[in-house]
Amino acid sequence: MDRYGACPIRSLVDVRGCRWVSAPLLVGLLLLGLAASLRIRARHLASDVLHAGLRLRESDDADAVHPARTLRAPQHGLVGRPDYLLGKRGRLVPVEVKPNRRAAAPYLGDLRQLSAYGLLVEAETGNPPPFGVLAYAGARWTVPWTRARRRDLLAAIAQVRADRSSRVVRRSHDDPRRCAGCGFREQCTDALEG
Repeated sequence: MDRYGACPIRSLVDVRGCRWVSAPLLVGLLLLGLAASLRIRARHLASDVLHAGLRLRESDDADAVHPARTLRAPQHGLVGRPDYLLGKRGRLVPVEVKPNRRAAAPYLGDLRQLSAYGLLVEAETGNPPPFGVLAYAGARWTVPWTRARRRDLLAAIAQVRADRSSRVVRRSHDDPRRCAGCGFREQCTDALEG
């Protein structure tokens, strides 16, 4: 340690004598390592998807050769950017990667997010995607783009719009953990105790 209380660079490895530089620096390095690990995990999931016979067209990964563009469907009031857009026989296939999620079946919210990307691809290109791909850590689903999926998404969008203009919106689940983490818990009259 020098006379100002700072640690010389060589002591960053041996932090016993350092008071203030080592903790923030180590936390920062730990966070950088964690971010790099998450990015690597997402890329591995994406490469698994690419091995399924699809061709990378666009990606929202900052290091990608073909960055994904923001897709818009003004007629539905939607804007979004899938993690990847893959090509399959001249049609775009949206891919959503959730590298930290583990589940035996896809969550409804993730299916709807993928469906929204399908609707955005359809609005942008005039061609609906044949399917979308949802990838979790250790699992991957090919989700067909069907009329029923499109109807379900449009009904969900209409419900969200109706809820926005309503004075009272009822809870949409029976999970006390979701209530515990909700940002509106203090104002909610329908919250679950758990």
